[in-house]
Amino acid sequence: MSLSKRPSVYVGCLTILLVLIVLGCKRGDESKPKPADKVVIYCSVDEAFGRKVLDRFRARTGVELAIT
Repeated sequence: MSLSKRPSVYVGCLTILLVLIVLGCKRGDESKPKPADKVVIYCSVDEAFGRKVLDRFRARTGVELAIT
């Protein structure tokens, strides 16, 4: 390969690289995780104690809880 052909090879490789980078970047909300409908809580203390804390959490955040 002569020296005069090398710049065109570099330009071609750079163009392909830039196209791949642009195609690899996703737009929109596809990559964002969806919020969970509810959170499952495993509580090892008596329900009377845990229920107060969890009810307060539910009231502040609006997140539904499944307590087991």
